[in-house]
Formats: sequence, C-alpha cells, structure tokens
Amino acid sequence: MGASSNYITAIISVFTLLLSLPVIATGIWLLASANSHCVQSVQWLVLAIGILLLLLSIAGSIGGCFKVPWLLWIYLFLLSILILLLLADTIFTMAVSSGTRHGRALPGKGFREYSLGDYSPWFRKQVGGAKRWKKIEGCLKDLDICRDLAMAYPTIQSFDAARLSPVESGCCKPPLECDLVFRNATSWDPPSRGRSSASNPDCARWSNDPTRLCFDCDSCKAGVVEQDIRGDWKTAAIVNIVVVAVLVLVYVVACRAFRNAKRLHVEKHVGTAT
Repeated sequence: MGASSNYITAIISVFTLLLSLPVIATGIWLLASANSHCVQSVQWLVLAIGILLLLLSIAGSIGGCFKVPWLLWIYLFLLSILILLLLADTIFTMAVSSGTRHGRALPGKGFREYSLGDYSPWFRKQVGGAKRWKKIEGCLKDLDICRDLAMAYPTIQSFDAARLSPVESGCCKPPLECDLVFRNATSWDPPSRGRSSASNPDCARWSNDPTRLCFDCDSCKAGVVEQDIRGDWKTAAIVNIVVVAVLVLVYVVACRAFRNAKRLHVEKHVGTAT
C-alpha cells in the first residue's frame, strides 16, 4: 500500500461513517417502535454503537488524511475494543437465543402459542420478578392491546383464522389446552364438565375481566419475550455481524496506515537531525 495507505484509511473511514448512519437509524427506529413495546432491551445499545462508530470514523479520517500518528493510535485502540465488544455481544446473543422454538403451531389455527419454558433463563429473567412484570403488565394495559379483539373475532371460525401477535396470543386469551368454551376472542366459559383438567397453571389465572384476562399468565410473559425482546435482539445481532465484518477490514487497513504514518514521522525527524 505504501504512503497511500493513510488516504485509503481515510476513505474507508468515510465509508464506515456512512455505515454508522443506518446503525444510528436502526437504533432510533427501535426506540420509536418501543412506543408500542413494553420492554426496552437493546435499543440504546444499538444507538450507542452507531454514535461510537461515527466518532471513530471521524477520528480515522482525520488521522489518515493529516498523518497524525497519535490520533491513529487512539483510533486503532478504540476500534479494537469496539470489535471485541461487538463480538462478545454477538456470541452472547446467539447463546441466549439458541434452542428456542419461537412458538408452537396449532392445527387449524392461524396463530401460535408460546411457552416461557422454551426461552433461555436470560430471556425469562427480562420478564421475571413481580416488580418488573408489574411494570410491563401496566404498560400492556395502557396500550389496551386486547381492546378490539372481541369485535374483530366474534365467531370461533374467525378466531381460528386470526393472525394474532405473540402478545395477543399470550395475554388476551387462555391457552387452548385449558379447554375453555369460546364466547368471543376475550371471553371464555368454563368447560362443560365445569372445570378444566389441564395442568397448566395459566388456566386458573385466566379471567374474563377485561382488566385481567391472561396478563398474569406465563403465556403472556412468553409473548412479550417473543415479540418485544427476541425480535429486537435478533435485529441487533444482524447489525453487529455486519458492523464487525466492516470494522475488521477497516482495522487491518488502519494498522498498516498507522505503521506508515509512524515510519514517515521517524524519517522526518532523522532527516531533520542530519
């Protein structure tokens, strides 16, 4: 690469700067979508990655164009830390997401049901604890997520074909294994034998009271994990992989530029001394 490696670093840093813009936009989009979600897990992390990437890109561009060794050194140091952090975050995301079924398909139904036990302990922890869940439950009720379901699906035929979201499936109706009798999407009668024989504790937690429904159910927590947490983490993992791939390339070129800038700096002082 020779002396041109400094300018190549600057050019790639500009490309990285452009890459930081969609990362920042993704973070802002995740934060905006949090208005309809009740758990904010990675939104600020993605936004912070984008901003840090933007600042690093500016430093790399200045160091490459003006041959400033100390600025390139700081750039390389922070870039290596960012790459390691993103790699660790990606590995962690893959670890906590592995083995998850992401819902159980039901014969003849347009929706899925979700079980909290299908998710990793870390995901379950995000909705665990009475205090934390009380806050999430209050958010769900404020959003009034079940409000229109009874009118939208007044018959069993329309309900069976419904494309319910994970939160709607988990929080607005009882698990179908409870064998309750359909009245409408949010109102169910006890089975003909008077009481459900299902072992699922959510069957006892269900209530036709619109302020309760299945908000205390594990199925509701599972729906929140699937819709509000796992989806955002999946988006963050994709962003991480793309950013890491680009940053590794930038890092290799920037290392060469740093060595070149340092060599020119030494040669300049030697030439002055002679």
